[in-house]
Parts: sequence; structure tokens; C-alpha cells
Amino acid sequence: MKYSIIFFDQHCPLCRRTITYLAKQDQKKQFRFAPLDGTTAEKMFMNSHLRNLNTVILVEHPGGKMWLRGRAVFRVLWLLGGKWKFLGWLYKMPFVDLFYKFIAKHRKRGGDLPPLSVHLLP
Repeated sequence: MKYSIIFFDQHCPLCRRTITYLAKQDQKKQFRFAPLDGTTAEKMFMNSHLRNLNTVILVEHPGGKMWLRGRAVFRVLWLLGGKWKFLGWLYKMPFVDLFYKFIAKHRKRGGDLPPLSVHLLP
């Protein structure tokens, strides 16, 4: 794997908007995107407790380190670099998952599902 994969809930309006925005910001083309209920996630997490999680998961290249919830979000910002690195360093902080859980609790209230303008792994 020569890129990092961001797994996300494709049935969540906020998640879809975020993925579309991240794809536009990814100047290095270092990320690929896959739905949590897709075959890529099924294969990667087949024998793992992660298979049933309904949260953002970042599988980082190289090495395959996995980041979950708020740490995944802020780690993505860190990896994007540039202006995003300013916020990205927060992935090291333990409280970011509390922030993420608050947002995640209300994430599906974002109205209709917007179209995705990015290619998804299956």
C-alpha cells in the first residue's frame, strides 16, 4: 500500500462533505477513501474488532498504523501539512476523542446526502 486509506460512514452527510473537502486539499494525493461498509473495509478488518465500528478510521502508510475517531481526523490534518498542520498536532492530545464523540453524536443531522466527487475504493 503506497497511500493512506480513510474509512468513513458514507451514509453521513457531514462525513461525505468532509471527504469531498479533504480530497480537494490533498495536494500530494496521499489519501484514498473507502466506505466503512465496503469490501475494502470488510477485507482489511475481517478478523478485527474494528469491523463493527461506525467511526472514521485512518490506516496510515507506511506501516499500517491505525488511528480512530478524533485522533484519525487530526492525524489526517497533520499529514495534509501546510496550514492544516497548525490543527493537526492535536492528534497527540487525549481529549480529541471527546470532541469527536460530541460531533459524531449529531453528524447525521446534516440534511440530504451530498454527492461525492471523489473516487472511492470498493
